[in-house]
Amino acid sequence: MTEHETSGVAAYPSAHYPELPAVSIDAPAGWQPIVFPGALVGIRHVVDDGGFNANVLVTHERWPGEIPAADALGRLRAQLVAAGATETYADLEPAGAPGAYLEADQQEASLGDLRVRYRLVVVSHDGLTELVTAVGTATATQSANLGSSLGDIVRSLTVTARS
Repeated sequence: MTEHETSGVAAYPSAHYPELPAVSIDAPAGWQPIVFPGALVGIRHVVDDGGFNANVLVTHERWPGEIPAADALGRLRAQLVAAGATETYADLEPAGAPGAYLEADQQEASLGDLRVRYRLVVVSHDGLTELVTAVGTATATQSANLGSSLGDIVRSLTVTARS
């Protein structure tokens, strides 16, 4: 084959590149949809605190092959360490798809103490692994006012692979 010949077209979606998984999170009263760069789905609380709204963003990574949930969890924990977060709670066998639920505290220069909740879902299909993470972030004050809502929303993450 010469440099100008092709063996076909790489296209999305296709058998080689299946559609992204369908994702959803619960959006209770007082929360509204947002579009955030790099996020598949996002919602924020309508009440802000110093210009910051508590929010939940759903992100996605696609990896070739089958990635064990334990390896995906190790990657998430490494990201927490890199962000200067301190893990405060872990549920390594949450109901639903393989993955984990984590809670962490983090300092942010302009916002102070943050409470961050993570729900990682790992779905393998068609020779790929989808790592979908819901990340809920609130200031300490917002977190106190929201009660368990932030964690409940993050835990509600549902992921369904499509092919």
